[in-house]
Amino acid sequence: MIHVPSRRGRIVVARLERGEDLHAALLELARWESIDAGIVRGTGLLEEVVLHAYAGKLREESLVARGELELVALSGSIALRDGAPEVRLHAVVGHPAGGAEGTGLPSGVAAAGFVASARALAVELVVDVLDDVYLDLRVDDETGLPVWYPSPRR
Repeated sequence: MIHVPSRRGRIVVARLERGEDLHAALLELARWESIDAGIVRGTGLLEEVVLHAYAGKLREESLVARGELELVALSGSIALRDGAPEVRLHAVVGHPAGGAEGTGLPSGVAAAGFVASARALAVELVVDVLDDVYLDLRVDDETGLPVWYPSPRR
């Protein structure tokens, strides 16, 4: 296990409105708030989402859904890759009570995966900013996945 404690941080809250791209909005927030390392959480409604699942070193599209979708849980991180912020997100999505028509997701079914893209209907976010930690994102040779290499901020 590689670990480093954070003793200095802050919390940034944000709300995305209809049509906003989830990744682009978080990258913009990272620039505005000088976030190099952070943990992202959120809930709300999406109007479109593409989820991927990992199969070995490859990412496979597992769900493309459009329409009113419940963002049951969103978790992820903001870290630096080659000195620039990158957002990685995972989500569980389903249907608001009573609706599944035409979304691409059967009624009563939830789907989970890596968020390849998502567009908000109304999403509330919380970012726990780790001001004293440096999260360097590098691809792990064994799995092919991007992973953190944390260290104290220099």
